[in-house]
Amino acid sequence: MIRRLRWKITGVTLLVSALVLTAVFACVYLFSRNNIAQSYEYQLRQAVVSGTSEARVPCFVAEVLPSGTVRVSGSNYYDLQDEDTLLPLVTAALSADADSGVLPAQHMRYFRLEGALTVRIAFMDSTFEQATLRSLVRVCLLIGAAALLVLFLCSYLLSGVVTRPVGAAWAQQEQFLSDASHELKTPLTVILSSADLLRRSAAPEQEAYIDNIQAESRRMRSLVEDMLTLFRAQKSAGTL
Repeated sequence: MIRRLRWKITGVTLLVSALVLTAVFACVYLFSRNNIAQSYEYQLRQAVVSGTSEARVPCFVAEVLPSGTVRVSGSNYYDLQDEDTLLPLVTAALSADADSGVLPAQHMRYFRLEGALTVRIAFMDSTFEQATLRSLVRVCLLIGAAALLVLFLCSYLLSGVVTRPVGAAWAQQEQFLSDASHELKTPLTVILSSADLLRRSAAPEQEAYIDNIQAESRRMRSLVEDMLTLFRAQKSAGTL
């Protein structure tokens, strides 16, 4: 029982710790994702306003003229001559409801700025953003696993300290039951033996009292033997 109690304390501690760590890491992830998205959106905004692709992360700017012509300028990281890829990308950004966001199908983040005559759209590969978030998740998982391992060792050791008084109490109860059972059997045996001797010289009117003494003594001895049997069964089962 003490061992089970110790493992139960350890399990509850780990469960609570895991929930707290999950909540903390979830907040860190959401906060970081929001900051990363705002940072990349700011860079795209600057690229659109300046009309250049000068940013810490490679991007390019597409300028849609009233005639429908699209002029593209930007980083050599992208193949800006591939019209089959660029035109659907520009079309998707123009038809999007929001002025900024991510195009999941193309894995591109965009920022759109509508001017008087032209529409400028800055694009950036969203895999940079996803790679950063995946790295963050891996770091959180490693930190969480290490923290849970340390917490497991600490909680297991501390649970031993916490359950030590309980173990001492169980040991005292075990000793008390053992001693009490053996100590009760001796006087009961003496009482039964004395009652048998008393019956030999007792008057007829005294036999009823002797019968009561023997019946109650036998019942008491049966209770003591049952208590000893239950104690031995619990001890062999390891519940004490």
